[in-house]
Amino acid sequence: MQNVKVIIWGLGAMGGGVADMLLTKKGIDIVGVAGRNKKIGTSMYDYIKTERGDRPDVIIQAAEDVIKPGAADIVILCTDSFTEKAFPRMKFILEQGINCITSAEEMAYPAAQNPDLAEKLDKIAKENGVTLLGTGINPGHIMDLLVLVMTGCMTDVEHILSRRVNSLSPFGPAVMEEQGIGISVEEFKKRKADGSMSGHVGFAESVGMIAEGLGLKVDKFAQDMNPTENPLMDLRQQARVQALRWKRTLR
Repeated sequence: MQNVKVIIWGLGAMGGGVADMLLTKKGIDIVGVAGRNKKIGTSMYDYIKTERGDRPDVIIQAAEDVIKPGAADIVILCTDSFTEKAFPRMKFILEQGINCITSAEEMAYPAAQNPDLAEKLDKIAKENGVTLLGTGINPGHIMDLLVLVMTGCMTDVEHILSRRVNSLSPFGPAVMEEQGIGISVEEFKKRKADGSMSGHVGFAESVGMIAEGLGLKVDKFAQDMNPTENPLMDLRQQARVQALRWKRTLR
């Protein structure tokens, strides 16, 4: 039986973590990495924790140079959070006749906010005889799939409360800015009001997944975000800790 051939598109905190994990697995070969700018032409092992050892080197290339028909069984896309932004890349992968797994949060349940794009992607995948899966820890497991599993032994579900606390320390400045980490309370409130801060992406998708799994219809979805201060931390420390409280309602 041949090993599964994998290409990773995007070697930031998420893609690098995926690479480290895959290198511990049997039956999987990382045969390519797609990147951009200064990473092109350099080794994958320059950006991950795992040492190369006696493994074959993997040189980072532009996406169009590495993602080609027959080049791999699966491309793992780790570049975007939003379905709309990831759409061109997913379309390109599928049209090469290669299966795709994406870490884009909204792709865990794209019908929640992008039903038209979800239908287009479904059509493209079927036309090319491949599959597309959006998954991750959250959304994709902790606050949706796990919730549904826990309801499996219940005859009635009247209320769901799910809480999650996590550290953003492995991620870069783009994620910090997206979630409002390391800024003043005044700046946080300003960016919240003008809609320039997206916060943690994926709650609408988690709610949609839970609702469909329970056979319910979402009549109203509300999401809020508020800063949490710790006077013992300076701004640099705050920038490395997720300091947001989220209020989610499902009615």
